[in-house]
Amino acid sequence: MTVYKRKNTDREQSILCKPSDVQSKIISRRSKLQIYKTLIRPVVTYGAETWTLTATEENALRRFEREVLRKIYGPVVDMGGMANKIRQ
Repeated sequence: MTVYKRKNTDREQSILCKPSDVQSKIISRRSKLQIYKTLIRPVVTYGAETWTLTATEENALRRFEREVLRKIYGPVVDMGGMANKIRQ
C-alpha cells in the first residue's frame, strides 16, 4: 500500500492512501476492511437516503462492493473442480 505522509501546519500528520491499494499484502485483511468501511463506503454512499436508484444503478453499486471485497480477500481458488470454493 502506498502511504503518503504529510505534515500539516499545526504539526499534525495525515495519512492518505489510494483505494486501489487494498490489494497490498503488507496490510492485514482486518485493516483493509476497516479502511473500506470507514473511508471508501461512506464516500460512495454519501447522500444515499435521497437517491432514486434504478435496477441498473443498484446493480452497479453491488458490483463495486463485490469488486472491492474481492481485492481485499483475494481470488477464489477452486479445489480440483469441487463445488466448494475456498478463499485463501
